[in-house]
Amino acid sequence: MSRAWLCALGLGWTLFGLAQTPGGLPPGAVDRLGWGVPTDLALSPNGRFLALGTSIGVEIRDPKSLELHVLLAPHRAWAKRLAFAPDGETLAVAFVGGAVTLWKVEGWEEQRTLTFPEAVEGLAWSPQGETLAIAAGRKVYGVDPVQGRREIVWESPAKKLTDLAFSPGGALVVLAENELWFLEFPRGEVRWKRRFAGELASPAFLPTGELVLGGGQVLILDPETEAEIGGRAGLALRKTALQGTRLAGALGPSLVLLDLSRHTEEWIPTAHGEEVIGLALFQDSLFSVGRDGALKVWDVRTKTLLRSWEEVRSPVYALALSPAGTLLATGSSWTVHLWDLPTRGVRSLVGRFELVVALGLGEDFLVVGEREGLRTLDLATGITRTALSGVRGSLPWPWGFQLLVVSACGQFVAGFCGDLPRPGAPPSCPVCVWRGHDLQLLRTWKVEDCPWLPRSLALSTESGLLAVGTPNRVEVWDLQGASRRAVLPLEKCMPVLLAISPAGRFLAVGLGSFEDAECLGWQIWDLERAARVGMWDEEQVTALAFAPQEDRLAYGTESGAVVLVDLTQAGFPRRTLRGHTAAVLGLLFSPDGTRLYSGSLDGTVLVWETPASQSSSPTPGLGRLWLGLIRSSVEATEKPLG
Repeated sequence: MSRAWLCALGLGWTLFGLAQTPGGLPPGAVDRLGWGVPTDLALSPNGRFLALGTSIGVEIRDPKSLELHVLLAPHRAWAKRLAFAPDGETLAVAFVGGAVTLWKVEGWEEQRTLTFPEAVEGLAWSPQGETLAIAAGRKVYGVDPVQGRREIVWESPAKKLTDLAFSPGGALVVLAENELWFLEFPRGEVRWKRRFAGELASPAFLPTGELVLGGGQVLILDPETEAEIGGRAGLALRKTALQGTRLAGALGPSLVLLDLSRHTEEWIPTAHGEEVIGLALFQDSLFSVGRDGALKVWDVRTKTLLRSWEEVRSPVYALALSPAGTLLATGSSWTVHLWDLPTRGVRSLVGRFELVVALGLGEDFLVVGEREGLRTLDLATGITRTALSGVRGSLPWPWGFQLLVVSACGQFVAGFCGDLPRPGAPPSCPVCVWRGHDLQLLRTWKVEDCPWLPRSLALSTESGLLAVGTPNRVEVWDLQGASRRAVLPLEKCMPVLLAISPAGRFLAVGLGSFEDAECLGWQIWDLERAARVGMWDEEQVTALAFAPQEDRLAYGTESGAVVLVDLTQAGFPRRTLRGHTAAVLGLLFSPDGTRLYSGSLDGTVLVWETPASQSSSPTPGLGRLWLGLIRSSVEATEKPLG
């Protein structure tokens, strides 16, 4: 049996024990890879609990061991801000979308959820914990955490608020970009207002009452006189943590420790692989979390690392599955993660990629498509075998166009491969097809009447078809005969996502437009008859994938939903799978079609159980090999066709 046949049919699904995942799984999901993108960090005043906000919930961890106790609000929209009450008995969490939820720490029982008409940007407990102040839009709300009553305390005259904090005496400081208001609380009377040269962030108070501000620089103000009494110019700290007179701050991946009383400054350079987004101080320990997925604890006296908990927490832009279905590759900003599915082990190729937008996995190689380049790596060593520059890639719509695609098992790559058209030149889109394992150029097409760039591409190894989406139409080419098989006319919407079913029976088209907000949803075409057989107007589709048996289509949406479409039944009935909290950018089925993998901007891959339709049967011709193109010589195929 040939290698290509194995790639088409797969070696079957390798059964493995599913490890326990935090907080359970959404209905229909059987596993989760990745823990969600980190967003904020908070430590209870008594140092008992460490709360980590993420894109998929709130992790409550043991500060000593960093082990997980519980995942609060699993599968809810991103947790933006965290704040423990002064007595440490209540945790407030602000989520994207304007919701604030209160949890009782004892037993982690949810008390209540409050909703606000605009996004919540700041949470602050009064010194005695009897009031929770919330900044949402241009308003400051005062909330009774026991009764749930709220009232508007104050409203900014113009700018949206960005943060707030209580003084030890119960006054409230409110920030809005580069402006600061000092308020009497709860009357809302303005004591004073001041505008600064740079942006302000992370307000906090010293035990003696002085106000400390981060942002464009570190400032210390006397709240009674408004005078600047100290600080550190030129130190732009977006995230800070204050304990006593000790201030910890984050500058990119590095940490700085300032003693505000003795005016000393010490650094922990490159504490993380990427930007630090959360800090907390307790006694002589500094807790930090970075976009690299690492949660770390430092000894502030010696500046040494005490403990570290590293998990995969990167947004997922692309997915690929090995021919045997046992290795999964996920692409993010700077990293490709390789997941061994039977063991759940993960290997990371870090820091060598700009933005991974397309992936393909062969038996011994990995194809990586980036925003400005294409390369093939040796799977065992991670060493680059071949690289091509000038090949443009992009994230899926609505962030860009589908300019680069890799066929199943990484056999072939198709992409836009020309310079942008010169003024006055006839509009055309050059599209190239390369062999995956060595990036040898096999063919070049010139798609006529294609201004600027193609809007989308799709490639099917088994059927030998290439689809190119341009404004108002999709062209389908037979790669063996180098002939145009069909031209599918579209109306005013652009074909921004394409997928061809394995045997070439169906083409799915995701729609989009810069100008028309109604250009949403997707279409499905029967390629044998060149006829559209279905059209749905829905929210923005961001990913498409066919099952190997051609009996189902999966699509992902900007809101994070995954929808399964039964292609064997009249009307194409659908089933929606919900669990992601951000756009789904990657979808693929296991070789036998019983599992569906969905990768999301929320930093996770969910594995869904998707048994084949009862009426489905193996599609005739599924194992058709693209031997004509493989055997063609470079000299014969570099000539533009069309």
